[in-house]
Amino acid sequence: MTVIVEETPNLFDQFPEMILHPVNCVSVGRDTFSKQIRRAFPNYFNYYQRQVLRKHLFISRPEAVDLDTLFGTGTCVILPIQGHWREGVLPDSVKNALKKWKEIVLSHKTTSIGMPEFDGPPVGWLRQHIVTLLSDLPWDVKVFIVPKTLDLKAEA
Repeated sequence: MTVIVEETPNLFDQFPEMILHPVNCVSVGRDTFSKQIRRAFPNYFNYYQRQVLRKHLFISRPEAVDLDTLFGTGTCVILPIQGHWREGVLPDSVKNALKKWKEIVLSHKTTSIGMPEFDGPPVGWLRQHIVTLLSDLPWDVKVFIVPKTLDLKAEA
């Protein structure tokens, strides 16, 4: 089916069914996107912090967390894409993580997804890979991406 990728300056205004939260495995994210998630979904963020502190996150092993909301975003996916925040993001790790994430999308029958663009893969690679990965789903999917070139520091 069709995968539509749309840039957005504020992901939380779009109310996607699923939010993809790219993280490292050893420390809690202090980036702008993580701060926004913390404000929007404090219970999810507390769970994510516990997973980091307990060392339960592993590269390329995403975890879906249901948010127990009445409408809007129902799931956040913790997507560990690097071991340590000082390490670079390897495209193979991202590919493996996204393949496993696709299984979560299938099981949740997700039609709208929100995510930030993240460092590591070459510019444009992530969008193209997501379109290729999700294009064989039996339903249409809309993906909202916050571009990394966008200055979100004012919102933090």
